[in-house]
Amino acid sequence: PKYDQKHPYYLGFFLLGAYQEILGNRHNLFSNTSVIDIKLHESGHFDLTIGQCHATISEVLAELKYNNLDLIDNYQQLLHQQILNPTEVDFYLRELKDLLMQSTYLAIRD
Repeated sequence: PKYDQKHPYYLGFFLLGAYQEILGNRHNLFSNTSVIDIKLHESGHFDLTIGQCHATISEVLAELKYNNLDLIDNYQQLLHQQILNPTEVDFYLRELKDLLMQSTYLAIRD
């Protein structure tokens, strides 16, 4: 139908894709997808609330009964077996710890 300013269209995106739901069930080790609820008021203003946040890699591994501290300790032992100076060992350990706190979904890092 032709656009009528008295009756504007509303555009919504809801569960974008049939695959979305299975992702929340740890398929391929993804966590739940983040959910943002939008409430539109008659005035045209809207409220955004976070309904659900995705899990971190650390949380997903913990649900699968992996002990994150053991993973870090084992990684540290492997690093010390390599020809690395202490600064490099610290760098790689920080990288692992940072990675474990990230989302299971792709994120652009600065």
